Amino acid sequence: LETMSLSKELDIIANLYQKTKDNKYKDLWYKKVKEVSRGLDNNERQSLSTNSSNIKDVRRNRTD
Repeated sequence: LETMSLSKELDIIANLYQKTKDNKYKDLWYKKVKEVSRGLDNNERQSLSTNSSNIKDVRRNRTD
């Protein structure tokens, strides 16, 4: 499952759950979706200032 796209991996897990009704696949599916959503949130929050004079406020994205 490592080399395939995330959507294909999620589809496979969902299909396994539909075939078996085993809650381990349901839990795995939700875990993968949560990991992805956390990863996307973390990437968006990591905008740092590129202005070297603005050392104190490194989280603010200044363009001036």
